[in-house]
Amino acid sequence: MVLDIDTRRDTMQLLDAYGNLLTAHQREAVRLHLAEDWSFAEIATAQGISRAAAHDLVRRAQVALAGYEAKLGLRAAQARRDNERSALQARIDQLESEVKSLRRAVKGLS
Repeated sequence: MVLDIDTRRDTMQLLDAYGNLLTAHQREAVRLHLAEDWSFAEIATAQGISRAAAHDLVRRAQVALAGYEAKLGLRAAQARRDNERSALQARIDQLESEVKSLRRAVKGLS
């Protein structure tokens, strides 16, 4: 299972958000595979399981993480909040610029 950088990043974000809902065994296997870039063979050796079991463990954990996001939507809600925050910050910056312009205009009238 080859993961592109976006898929890897997305899964790591899901792991951060929902990792505590996984078993310790699943959480560690996914962390090792994604964050430490361990192969399934390395995970299998470290956890005393077969390579196929390591692959299945990581795959099932990834499916579970995607399922949690589909049901709970924490990451989607965070993305909405981030977008709203950015839009508000842009509006604040625009208003501050307008206030500066108005102050200069008022100074010019004096």
